[in-house]
Amino acid sequence: MNESFFSAPQLKRDPLGEHPLSGADQVTLKPFALFATAWALAGLGAVVGSILGNAAGKAGLFGGAVIGGVIGVGAAVGIVIKLRWLSIEDRAGALLGGVSGFAVAAPIASPTFTLPSHPCSSVGLRASVCS
Repeated sequence: MNESFFSAPQLKRDPLGEHPLSGADQVTLKPFALFATAWALAGLGAVVGSILGNAAGKAGLFGGAVIGGVIGVGAAVGIVIKLRWLSIEDRAGALLGGVSGFAVAAPIASPTFTLPSHPCSSVGLRASVCS
């Protein structure tokens, strides 16, 4: 019988016993930097989306903020993967977590959506983006 059929696959290691992805390709998880990047880009997306959606009234203001925030979360996940702050295998979890967090925050912040600039205060970006 073919023994390779029954044996578990083995990771190939270099002569020093290290995994081939160590070194230059290694991902360094930076939780605070990842969180801050996602928070800032989701907030920026919400601001831009609400400004663009404002022409359609209050529903457009809210819808634009939600769509912009979700796009911001997606952009943040893409950026932190490129910066090697998050592994590509964790992409789906990061997207799900970011969008879920934004989905919880949006209805809480929605009573303040009367002008396109108000999402700034609700996401804490007044000093950095909206001033």
